[in-house]
Formats: sequence, structure tokens, C-alpha cells
Amino acid sequence: MKFTGRTTYSLENLRAFQKMSARIRGRRQYLLSRGSYAAAGIIFAAIAIWGICGIPDSSGSDRFWNMVIAVLGVWMAFQMLLTAVTYFDFFAHRALRSIPADAHENFFSFEEDHVVVSNRTKTYSFRYGDMVDTVYETEQYFLLFIGWRNGYVLEKSGIDGGDVDGLRDFLARKLKKDVPYIDL
Repeated sequence: MKFTGRTTYSLENLRAFQKMSARIRGRRQYLLSRGSYAAAGIIFAAIAIWGICGIPDSSGSDRFWNMVIAVLGVWMAFQMLLTAVTYFDFFAHRALRSIPADAHENFFSFEEDHVVVSNRTKTYSFRYGDMVDTVYETEQYFLLFIGWRNGYVLEKSGIDGGDVDGLRDFLARKLKKDVPYIDL
């Protein structure tokens, strides 16, 4: 049986992909990445405070530069801290913006020795051993990874050739390992 399906990329499925990507990288790498945004935010907040508290010289000419430093520090602190707080949403938004509008809908065909993924602009074909570093299953998706940062999301509701159980078994056979189910 040939398995086929489709996915329209959205913030929701890209957020799930980002969460799984963080798990693949490992807790330490994820915390370092997210923590670096928080640390940068704190540093920029300190720079803003330094700019606000700076003492102008007697002519007052330093006051302009102190205000510039303060405004830029506040802006950058806000951006970095917001990214730290909304980490998965931030990267899901960024991923969605990076995908051309006519490539938001992807079509999947799971052939005997390779996977074909296509959209309105391109078609990609990957052998199972080359393409899929890791495949995970969640309640709503199959997440096919190429490395820990790139890959594809197949919505289970988008499977139109075959069924979820059959595709899971097919992928496990082709990858020579089980497809783990993960709660996100």
C-alpha cells in the first residue's frame, strides 16, 4: 500500500515541531539556547539603566547619547526577554515567515524506498536512510526530522492514502526502529 498525505503549515504545527526539536537537542542545549536570550535581555536592561543614570558633563552634551543608549537598551532588553518567554512561538513564527506562501501546503508520498515531499514550488525526494534522522509521533502529527532543526510535519488528519497505524508500521519497518509516541 502506498501512503500519502498533506499538511498545511501553521503556527500550531510548527510550534510542535519546535518543541520536539528542543527535545532532540537535549535539555542542556535547549536551556542554554533559551537562557542566552534571557541573559542578553538582562545585559541590555543593565545597559539601559546605565544610560538612564549616566551623568552628563557640564555642557549637557552627553545627555543625548545617554538617552539613545537607554532607549536602545530598553528596546533590546524587551526583545530578548520576550523571545526567552515566548521561545517556541517566536521560532514557529520565524519558521512560518521563512516558508514562501505558495509552499505552505506540502504533499507527502511514502514510496517503497523513498519519500516524496512536494509543494507548489518544489519537489524533494529522500531515501528513508538519508532523509529521516528521527521520526516522532504526537497526538496530531508525525514529525520527520533531518537533523535536529529541519524536517517536515505530517498532520495525521491529512493522511489520505492509508491510515495512521499503517503509516507508523511502514515507517518503523523502513527505519528499522519504532516510531516513538511523545506527548508535547
